[in-house]
Amino acid sequence: MKRQLYSALLAAVVLMLVMPAAHAERVKDIASVAGVRGNQLIGYGLVVGLDGTGDQTSQAPFTIQSIKNMLARFGVTIPPNANPQLKNVAAVTVTADLPPFEDYSMANRTYRFFTGKPLYAFGHGLSYTKFTYGAANVTSPTVANNGTIQVSVDVTNAGTRDGDEVVQVYAHETGLTDPTRPRQNLVGFQRISLTKGQKTTVSISVPASALRHWDTAKKDYVVDAA
Repeated sequence: MKRQLYSALLAAVVLMLVMPAAHAERVKDIASVAGVRGNQLIGYGLVVGLDGTGDQTSQAPFTIQSIKNMLARFGVTIPPNANPQLKNVAAVTVTADLPPFEDYSMANRTYRFFTGKPLYAFGHGLSYTKFTYGAANVTSPTVANNGTIQVSVDVTNAGTRDGDEVVQVYAHETGLTDPTRPRQNLVGFQRISLTKGQKTTVSISVPASALRHWDTAKKDYVVDAA
């Protein structure tokens, strides 16, 4: 019995010496997990507007369902047989395009690099009135590195309702060819309230620091000379 056990152990040792050592590869070394195409994202939400501008509850019952679900998350329970009468709430969808995950460039990402034409530009959306803009004016064509310039523009409420508008100032570099640099930057904004037919001049301060960008060679923020 001992002789047989010894022979079996000896055979196992010889087998282990003859067999090559097992070789393992890490998954991350032999596989690449990444998105290979662009994806369209769709979201759902609720917006609140003026009285009488919401969804008709008889035509859009899903809006009421969404309200109930939202209130339930806040711990507010509506009786099952209750039917809220909504007058200023509407259901909306939001869409966006997501570039491939393997593309780490900023091309077409965010409003600063987007080259297409969005349904509503960054910072703009639907309004219950109409605003018109005059020509913009600047206090000086140049600015010191630590200075500030003033941008002014006439804004008129040309609609039939009183309303609020967010006046925005964007900066972009003419003749820009570097794809790593943004096409535009929001450098200032101001919210105003105008009654119908009212006109006002809006002045927004833009510091030179808002015009800076990161220089990879200098490893610092710089403001290009115009």
